[in-house]
Amino acid sequence: MSVNVPEKMYKTTPWWITLIEGVVATIVGIFLLTNTGHTIEVLVQLLGLFWLVGGILAIVSIFVADTGVHWFWSLLVGILGIIAGIIVLRHPLWSSVVEISFLVIFLGVVGLVNGGIDLYKAFKGGGWNSALMGIVSILFGIFLLAQPQFSARVFIALFGFIGLFGGIVMILIGIRNRNY
Repeated sequence: MSVNVPEKMYKTTPWWITLIEGVVATIVGIFLLTNTGHTIEVLVQLLGLFWLVGGILAIVSIFVADTGVHWFWSLLVGILGIIAGIIVLRHPLWSSVVEISFLVIFLGVVGLVNGGIDLYKAFKGGGWNSALMGIVSILFGIFLLAQPQFSARVFIALFGFIGLFGGIVMILIGIRNRNY
């Protein structure tokens, strides 16, 4: 026996939130593609503010919520969040370079490690798929680590295109959901 449930019942996010998210993503995407430096500086400052507020809330949660034995981790996360937030807010240009460089280096190392794991799996009977993915991941990791400045520019452009086109899709979904 099949029950037909209207599609509207499955929607948990109001249409207008999806629409606003789409507009913001589109604007950020356009700015990342047209005014990269200033946009990254603003986004990094927002990240610093997020870390600062998150750190404060993590410490406050120790006294408000029943965290049990994990109060130490909340305190540590709170202190690190506050420190990171203050550093980023006081030095936004320096933080922009460091955060993007860290992202590229981190992804390069992850590519090398995942590639090594995939190659190991291939030699243990994982097949050609694992070997191919391992080789591609290792090459990706080497490229990121060998060309960090170029990789950073590519990532920024990629995030710009994702924001632009993803935002447009979210706007269309928000409009479509309003009509239901």
